Amino acid sequence: MNFILSYSHPPHALALILCLVLSSVGLSTAGESIAIDICDDGGGMDGCNARKALERKANVYVPDSINVEDKVALVINIHALMSNPAEQASLTGFNEIADDATGEDKFIVTYPQGYAQGALPKSDEDDHLGEILNGILPSSPDRYSFNGGGCCNSATSARIDEIKFFRKLIDYIRDDPKMKEKFILDNERIYVTGMSNGGFMTNRVACEMSDIVAAVAPVAGPMFDSTSPPATSGNGCYDTSFDRDPNFICQPKNPVPLLHIHGSKDFLVPIDGLDPIARKGSIFDWWPSRRKCPSRLGFPPVERSINFWRRNNKVQAKDDFTEVQKDIEGRKVVKEFKLVPIRTQCKRWTPKGDDGAVVEYCFHDSNYVLGHCWPSEVTVDLISSNDPGLQRIGNCFNGIGSKYIWDFLKEHKRTTVTTTGNAGSPDEL
Repeated sequence: MNFILSYSHPPHALALILCLVLSSVGLSTAGESIAIDICDDGGGMDGCNARKALERKANVYVPDSINVEDKVALVINIHALMSNPAEQASLTGFNEIADDATGEDKFIVTYPQGYAQGALPKSDEDDHLGEILNGILPSSPDRYSFNGGGCCNSATSARIDEIKFFRKLIDYIRDDPKMKEKFILDNERIYVTGMSNGGFMTNRVACEMSDIVAAVAPVAGPMFDSTSPPATSGNGCYDTSFDRDPNFICQPKNPVPLLHIHGSKDFLVPIDGLDPIARKGSIFDWWPSRRKCPSRLGFPPVERSINFWRRNNKVQAKDDFTEVQKDIEGRKVVKEFKLVPIRTQCKRWTPKGDDGAVVEYCFHDSNYVLGHCWPSEVTVDLISSNDPGLQRIGNCFNGIGSKYIWDFLKEHKRTTVTTTGNAGSPDEL
């Protein structure tokens, strides 16, 4: 394996995240940003391609406050479709949270890079929306995708083995001699979060790496495996969605504490899925030829994902929850000629025994970036305190954000309770 040390450069341009979520390229300068290349078969970089293995990349952020004797947690922070690690660092502000962490709460952050270039799905011959949007999106080679199961192209269509990559990435961060010179990785505190395609991928990691991860926090991306039923409008129209990976069936070996955050007005990954009976208004429904069959991307409803994880985590009583944060007020916006705050509600289901895990679901009504945005506090500073050149665009201003996510994640350590390996149907509770 190679180890390459490098520092990020100032941002040069704004880029689109899933067409609409904007954030500038850049990383905090208060710590060390380490770029790594690994071969996903665990061997050395020399001969990686000859062995038909894939060369994968990631950035690792280590705050200056961390030293070689510190036992630290790891947050894996996964970017959206058509984005990259630098933009995810900028969007979420996790580097600055890591800078502020002290004592046992100290952690490092890694930003894995998707492999295949991101693309919207192509559609049938009489509907060229996907082709048109792909034509106007940035075509530079630093726009990537992850195989999150049902999202997103081109990684799903290429059947990229992301789980092998994530496991090798963790091994590298824990075992590489140059990493060991900087910190000790706490194997009981490995966490995952991600935005949109990164949210789908976060769910997949929870499904297939429950032996490793301690807790996860997907944002704007539900669990989407090969068992998810195709979306249909009831008019004989089925989705022409992103290619699905038929090899992905979510069967976690252990309960996984999960916090899911989603916008009730998300137009890209609607909270109710792309069923026009349940919800109209996806951005993709605006295209004339889609008015008859608007359920084209086929995303499952978020409730299906929450139901799955409640069953897996043994918190099955649907109404047995605690409103841990009720009616959080975010930034005030104009609605129907009145100035009213963006609101967030969070529900938490807690298991009664020691063989389960908590599930928390937060939903907000932010319209920022068509509701497909990264959660943030009202007072989030769009200019980084560490780097004046770092701007953060694409936040929800809904009252809770990355700090809330970190506070949830750090509550948990890896569980050793083994489930049956089959959480059952997410549609039944």
